[in-house]
Amino acid sequence: MNNIYFTSKLSDGLRQCFPYDQIFDLVEAELNERISPYLKRTKCFLFEKQYIDKQWRDLYSIHYCYTYNQVSESHSSIRIHLLEQEANSIRDINPDDYLGFITLRPIPAPLNVISRAILKPKKDCLGVADQENLYMMLCDLEINIGSKQMNIETFQAYTQDSMVTICAHMGMYMIAEFMHRQYAMNKPDLKLFISRIPPYSGRYVPSKGLNIFQMAVCLIENGYNLGLRLFTSGDQDEMFDTIDSYVESCIPCVLAFGEHVITVIGHSSKNDTGKSGYIIVDDSGYHLKNTFGLDRFLIYKVDLETFKRALTTYLLGAGNALYCMAIEHDKLFLSNVDIKAILSELINCLNLSSFKSRYLIVDSKQLKRFLSEENNLPIFDEISLSHYLWYVEFYDNIRGLAENLIGALVVDASAHKYDRYYSILSQTLLPVGQPLSLLKEVR
Repeated sequence: MNNIYFTSKLSDGLRQCFPYDQIFDLVEAELNERISPYLKRTKCFLFEKQYIDKQWRDLYSIHYCYTYNQVSESHSSIRIHLLEQEANSIRDINPDDYLGFITLRPIPAPLNVISRAILKPKKDCLGVADQENLYMMLCDLEINIGSKQMNIETFQAYTQDSMVTICAHMGMYMIAEFMHRQYAMNKPDLKLFISRIPPYSGRYVPSKGLNIFQMAVCLIENGYNLGLRLFTSGDQDEMFDTIDSYVESCIPCVLAFGEHVITVIGHSSKNDTGKSGYIIVDDSGYHLKNTFGLDRFLIYKVDLETFKRALTTYLLGAGNALYCMAIEHDKLFLSNVDIKAILSELINCLNLSSFKSRYLIVDSKQLKRFLSEENNLPIFDEISLSHYLWYVEFYDNIRGLAENLIGALVVDASAHKYDRYYSILSQTLLPVGQPLSLLKEVR
């Protein structure tokens, strides 16, 4: 049986391939609400009617195999490829025209059919202006359609099914998947994620939501090093510094607040004013719509001013708190707050207190190459260093711009938190001329 269907209309493909005919229109409406910028660029849809998707198989074995299914293909998902130009066969597909794919769960719940989105980052699709720069956490992914093999750089986005998984599961799963692909950490397994969460509601399915302790236990029990910070009223500056530190160090972070979560995976900037916004994955779209006043997109930019104003307003509410959660490197023991304390005396001695700073976590091998090749500073080439280092840049004006960079300090990320001398590997400012960028630029 032919498993491939080409069409120029999303509705036609859904009618051919999605098993529940009474909700075609609702499913199409959900797709348009979540990924409409990509659908507007799409000239051709390639449907794979039966696609073996591991995450759906895991969900199926946990729950859906025990429920009444009206369709025989319920063990397989539907994969929809998005092409910017028309094609009539797999051989016609030009990799340059490929925008990515989404997978649909074969369930009669329109708001939960989207399982996974593998989309090529495009500025206009993410709400980023042409004159802005876009930096994201991206991994190379190989995609195979029949005999056609393509590679795209992407951040894998997942959404909840609202029975086995809710937004907290997907936030954790997304950052674990990225850290696995980018830094060779443990590969996330949905079954293990579910089984190692304390079931305080009495059972796993249907999920009643997770508290922060359950989320922390899940990641720790699955072998990840958890970075977890709590912020309340008055902590705004430290909160934004922490988010910046994770994001610019190419570590995605989950922000849990208001009974929902979002995942921060990049930022935009302008050449004259610096950072202009954050790239957010919102698996349900709740915060993008209700907190930041945008449409219910799956991945989109939130303007810097809007982001800071909304989170500051939230923290000022009575009893409100925000948790910032990330998976950290194995040999990273000191947080950005610890490093600020270690450097405080030296910063005062060097008269740097009034300057803006940028705190990045970097692999020592990568830092050696950056200093030697891009700044002509081979000062650490013959020195054995810890695996991870804190690299702190100082600016006399807007952060991230080369013309404002006055130098940098390097600190051992695995040192003793009370060591104020030997942990600091550069007692004077390194005369670097270029900012260190760990994210990938999207052009």
